[in-house]
Amino acid sequence: MLMVKCPECGHENTASIQMPPETLSTDANVSGNEQPCENCHASIPLSNENLYYK
Repeated sequence: MLMVKCPECGHENTASIQMPPETLSTDANVSGNEQPCENCHASIPLSNENLYYK
């Protein structure tokens, strides 16, 4: 499952976009996409630095 951590509160959110690890590792262009945190509703940028698998 592709996850994204909220920079504001540290909550782990399921990323609104799901892609295989090989797509992410090739520096997939996810820049510009963001989603609200389930916990604090802050806007989380979906960048390669923020996305990880769990």
